[in-house]
Amino acid sequence: MHIIAAGKENCNDEQKAKALADINYFRKEMAPFLERTVIIKEELKSNAEFGLSIFFGLFFSAATVLLFLIIPDSSSVTTSC
Repeated sequence: MHIIAAGKENCNDEQKAKALADINYFRKEMAPFLERTVIIKEELKSNAEFGLSIFFGLFFSAATVLLFLIIPDSSSVTTSC
């Protein structure tokens, strides 16, 4: 493959030129896929952050409700003096 030849020191200029042409071709052809990959990665990251915010919001809401259920009401506490 031409790209492997570009990294070797004993390659001639023609092989290195072919390797650079191959590299440029792959960059040109793969650019749309790489852009889509970055966009999908950013969307997944934002979806994960949104999901975590919902999870923690529900968790702390449930914890607050349970806290108020555990703490007794002051009217139900009887004191004997």
